[in-house]
Amino acid sequence: MTLDKGLKTHKYDKWHTGELPTFSFANDVDPWCECQDNLSWSLVEVDVINLNDKKGELNCKWGKSELTRAPDWKEFRYKFGVEKENGRWKISYIEGFDFKQCIKKDGGSD
Repeated sequence: MTLDKGLKTHKYDKWHTGELPTFSFANDVDPWCECQDNLSWSLVEVDVINLNDKKGELNCKWGKSELTRAPDWKEFRYKFGVEKENGRWKISYIEGFDFKQCIKKDGGSD
């Protein structure tokens, strides 16, 4: 919604097809994993750190990947939080995702 509003109010400049947007979000890397890879979700492993019937903290990693990667790739992981809402688990927090950083204009100003 923030990006939509920024586009409609001309906070962000238009860009041509095939070019990167004029804001940082999803420019060059996936903001959730800070990577450019497009791996299958079947390769994701989730380790429970703490979990009760209402909320939890977990680790996510591309642990099952047998693809050739840099040595530290298999060690890459990030924490995320979940909360149960109306009987369903929903992600409430993802380590490293910086909303304010993602909505900055290219060049660093917001």
